[in-house]
This record gives sequence, C-alpha cells and structure tokens, in this order.
Amino acid sequence: MLEHTQRLRRPTARPHAALFGSVVLAMLVLLVAGAWTSPASAATPGPTPDASSTVAAARAAVCGTTKGAALRGKKLTQHDVDGRDLRCADLRGAHLAGLDLTQADLRGARLAGADLRGTELGQATLTGADLTAVRAEECTSLRCTPSTPCS
Repeated sequence: MLEHTQRLRRPTARPHAALFGSVVLAMLVLLVAGAWTSPASAATPGPTPDASSTVAAARAAVCGTTKGAALRGKKLTQHDVDGRDLRCADLRGAHLAGLDLTQADLRGARLAGADLRGTELGQATLTGADLTAVRAEECTSLRCTPSTPCS
C-alpha cells in the first residue's frame, strides 16, 4: 500500500513548465509586434553584395566627393610618393614596385591592377582601397579584409 501512495504523490508544480510558457508567450508577443523573426527566416540569406560593390561603398565612405591625385598608369619613383597625399588617389595600373610606402595614407585609393611587387606597406592605411588584381609578390605587410579585398 505504501508503494501505491508514493506513486500518487507526484509533484504538482513544474518549474520548467512555467519558464517555458513565459518564453513562448514572449516569442508570440515579439512575433506579433514584428520585432522577432523565426530562426528559419533569419537563416535565409538575402542577396550578398559582391566584392566590387563592397569596395565601392567603402571607398565612398572614405572619400565622399574628394578626388585624389590622378596617377593612373604612371611609373612612380620614391621621390614621387614621398610626402604626397595618396588618399583617394587614382593609382589604377600604376607601377609602385619596390617603393617604401611605410605609414602611407592610401585610404580610398584605387589600386586595381597596380604593380606592388616588393613594395613595403608596413603600417600603411588601406581602408576602402581597391586592391583588385594587384600584383603583390614579395610585397610586405599587405593584409586583405572584406572592405579591402585583394582578388
């Protein structure tokens, strides 16, 4: 008989059930208010920007309407770049091989197709720079990020 009595004494309160009910209620309130999306809809990716639009957006954020030096396709020497403002410069296809650009401000520079072989870029600022298809063999300290992709 003792066995039968013990089976009947089940706990009536379930602490986890109250918590679960509160969480479900909060999710429903947020769903109705439009402030919460289900995990399934959050996992569905939207269109992802390609590298060129990311670079263009980063460059626009850095340069705005500022036009930098027009050095497209030029073969530059160390004398040409020393002390020169290269921020937002058009250096597409420029020959910068072997130059020391340590601490150079190249924010927003257009370096697509530039020759950077053997160039020293230690502590150079490349935020928003377009490094598409640069030649950078033996270039030191070149780091590529989503806002400055190298490919």
